[in-house]
Amino acid sequence: MREILIACLIAVGTGWASAVIPVINAEALALAGGAVTSVHGAIFVTLALAIGTVFGKCTLFLGVRTGKNAVARKRAMEAEEEIEHRDKDAPRGRWAKLRDLLMENLDHPWRGPLVVFIGGSVGIPPLFITASVAGLSQMRIVPFAIAVFTGRWIRFLVIAIPAALAFHH
Repeated sequence: MREILIACLIAVGTGWASAVIPVINAEALALAGGAVTSVHGAIFVTLALAIGTVFGKCTLFLGVRTGKNAVARKRAMEAEEEIEHRDKDAPRGRWAKLRDLLMENLDHPWRGPLVVFIGGSVGIPPLFITASVAGLSQMRIVPFAIAVFTGRWIRFLVIAIPAALAFHH
């Protein structure tokens, strides 16, 4: 039991770090947590990892929203002005279209959390980018956090449970 508690504490910290530093791989910890603990332990470790990820993504979301990343906010406003003044028939870049589509969906009351959930569970669109853009959108933090939590916990469970069953069955 003590080992699972220590693993959960490590998982919360790793979840937070992986949420704000994309090169840190939370999925690797989910796999390791499943491999070295029982199925019950894997459930607790993945729960802690998902909670840490929510804290990290909310840090990113609020950092963008409150203007700590003023450059990103300014660029988003300039992009909105550019969109408003652009000729609707003019050709647009691929990334501009994707950004506009993501922002449009994140602003929607139920499509926004769905996009975040899909990004958290499947990874497309990448959750780091989605969380950053969501901070610029009209999405509220509670639906954002719930979508991140459920998406990430499902993803981590899908990785950890088979490993726990393979190593401890």
